[in-house]
Amino acid sequence: MATPTQWRRRRRLSLLVLTAIAALVATAVAFGAVSTDQQDYAPGTVVTISGSNDATGAPGYVEGQTVDVTATNTTTGWVVSCPTTTITAADGSWSCQLTLSSDESLAVGSYTYAATSTDTMA
Repeated sequence: MATPTQWRRRRRLSLLVLTAIAALVATAVAFGAVSTDQQDYAPGTVVTISGSNDATGAPGYVEGQTVDVTATNTTTGWVVSCPTTTITAADGSWSCQLTLSSDESLAVGSYTYAATSTDTMA
């Protein structure tokens, strides 16, 4: 059986864990969603990558900010980027296009992509 001191420590630890989880959830909802228009692409094709705020309405992407999108081939290390895109929609939605290399030795493989939003507002 736990002593009163052990129970107090357990309650404090539980409170710290719940606070940490709440902070992570609050941080997570501030991000938007990013997706591509297809699952697979052939070398030399155009890829459309788009993003928007998540369903909670949290401000992941804000009108007036810019988004830089980079796709990296995890097999070859080849990198391609979209032109910097300014978010003009109030809901934070945006879209950009990039073209994969037509050289199969560079383009074939798996990709990861990242969209970084930078506040450009004063």
